[in-house]
Amino acid sequence: MANAKKRTVHFYEPVRVMPDDTEIELQPGFWKEFYTTISAFDSDEQFTTIRGVQYRGAARHSAASSADYLYLGKTRDTIDYPESSVGDDDEQPLILEDGGRLVEPCYLFCVREPNNVVATMRASGGATISAVEAWITKVLKSDLGSDSIKLKPVVRSDQMERLEQAKSVAKFSIKLDKDRHPAGSDGVIAQAMKNAYESLGNGATLTFEWSYGNSAPAPDTGKKLKSQIFQMLGWNAAKSAEATVIRENDRGDLIRDQLDFFKDRVSFRVTVGDSPNIVQTADVVTDALREASKMYVELNLPL
Repeated sequence: MANAKKRTVHFYEPVRVMPDDTEIELQPGFWKEFYTTISAFDSDEQFTTIRGVQYRGAARHSAASSADYLYLGKTRDTIDYPESSVGDDDEQPLILEDGGRLVEPCYLFCVREPNNVVATMRASGGATISAVEAWITKVLKSDLGSDSIKLKPVVRSDQMERLEQAKSVAKFSIKLDKDRHPAGSDGVIAQAMKNAYESLGNGATLTFEWSYGNSAPAPDTGKKLKSQIFQMLGWNAAKSAEATVIRENDRGDLIRDQLDFFKDRVSFRVTVGDSPNIVQTADVVTDALREASKMYVELNLPL
């Protein structure tokens, strides 16, 4: 599966928002109730217009993966249809059957019922999260009144704890903001960063990164890297900092965990299908969403 497609899965939790922007936490089971509501719609009721674009929202079931999921497809205007080609043939307009339409999807899969965290995967031009919010709000308008539904990204606040628990660090990048002053350091890398930054003078922004790719540093080196990362983060001079750490899950398996020390939105890169040529059917996508959801649960993320 080395050449199989990889897609990013993002995670969100719905909240109810009042006109004054006050957020109200929703009771568990929101997605199941919404799924039931949508399931009762006939085909005509599934179509809706959001900001001048037609969408189709539906509650569906994948028999192959035994998964219930929500689907919001964004239709493409015929003038914006893509072209296609085979091999080195010249590109030709993509031909659809009479009455056909081009639709770019967004899939939503509840991580674990009755909890409200949902895993999402969308085509590059598919329905955005703001469109999903607008769709849900329109469907529930009679219950919401002047309120709306917002999908908040699931974020993590335990980055330093996860760094402490890590066996090693496979990748790290940091950007030091201008006019901030790193403190002292006894680590070779951290000291080099400090020296480079100070030599640039005030007003400079310095970015530094190292990566082991798919491999990992030796155990002793990994511990030293962790120590120096703690020192650099302790300077309070970073504008951004991210790391890929290697840690154990609950089963004792080594996994890679992505840390964003400033804006740690939860997401995972997952394999979609077992080859780069496999068609991205609902069965294939929901299998990938289920796999990402397992990764989410294994890391004991908030539900």
